[in-house]
Amino acid sequence: PASTHDQCPIGSVSARHGNLTAADAAGAVHAVWVDYNLPLYGAASVGGRSVVLLRQDSAAADDARCATLVSPEPPALAVASFLGWDTQPLGTVWFAQAQGNAAAPTTVFAQLALRDSSAVSLLHTWHVHVSPVGADQ
Repeated sequence: PASTHDQCPIGSVSARHGNLTAADAAGAVHAVWVDYNLPLYGAASVGGRSVVLLRQDSAAADDARCATLVSPEPPALAVASFLGWDTQPLGTVWFAQAQGNAAAPTTVFAQLALRDSSAVSLLHTWHVHVSPVGADQ
C-alpha cells in the first residue's frame, strides 16, 4: 500500500489499503479501513459509482464483479451490496464520512465472502469505478 493516501487516485482503494485477503476459515473478508482520500460528497465524490472486485489471478473481463455505491441515508454513508450469485462475492462494503466536510477521512467497512465457503479466493484488487454498474457501456 501507498505510504500516504494522496499518492493514489481517489478510487484506487487497493493501492492505499492493500488487496482483499481471506481473514477466516470460510474465506470471508472482515476489514475496516480509514481513508483520507475517498469523499462521499463534493466535487470528487465516489457516491453513485461502482465498487469493482477483480480476481488477481485472471485477466478475463468477466472475472470483475461490481456493485453501485448508493446512499441509503444522507451522503455521509454509502453502501455497495454484492448478491453472491453462483461464484460471485456475497456481502457489503460500507463507506462512511463526517457529514458536511468533504475533506474528512472516509472509513471503509468490508464484509465479503464467497457463497461456496469451500472455495478460496485471495488477493483481489479493488477500486471505486468512475461510473455506476452498467453505465459505461
